[in-house]
Amino acid sequence: SNQMYIGILKTSFQYVNRAAPATRLVFYEDLVVVLGATFALLTIIITSLTSFAALDGVVTILIGLLMFVVAFRVGFDSMVGLIGVAAPHEVEEKVAKLILSDKHVTDINEIRIIQEGRYYHVESLIELRPGFSLTDADDIKFRVQDKLIADPDITDVMLGIIEDNGVKDWTPEKLNQVK
Repeated sequence: SNQMYIGILKTSFQYVNRAAPATRLVFYEDLVVVLGATFALLTIIITSLTSFAALDGVVTILIGLLMFVVAFRVGFDSMVGLIGVAAPHEVEEKVAKLILSDKHVTDINEIRIIQEGRYYHVESLIELRPGFSLTDADDIKFRVQDKLIADPDITDVMLGIIEDNGVKDWTPEKLNQVK
């Protein structure tokens, strides 16, 4: 039972960056409240049982610093949400799998996924099997775009198309080397 709670706690910290900004704010605020209350309770017990009266001031400063760190973190997260950052590797893999699931797409020449808040903007240059007319290639592009935009976390998709260049450009290993 305790193992389950530790697992939930660990997972919460592991995935807090994927939460919406408002959820992160509440998470961090609640974290400070719980830690602050715990520190205050321990301080009351220790100062009532010992003559270490300075501990009260030290813990008050510590709680203030925790509040400052949370305010800074929330401000930083809001700034990142407005500016945008590279999407996590798992999201790139998911988007790449969606693109490559179309039978006419042979490769991904370039891919760039930006995260703004909890939403993603996808830009990619995809390679198609040789021999399609412009109309058919356009239809494939729009089909792949529709598949991506159907994901509720993806708000914007810009796709370019080229004929297969015969070189395998997209592999998860290459993406890991770039980062």
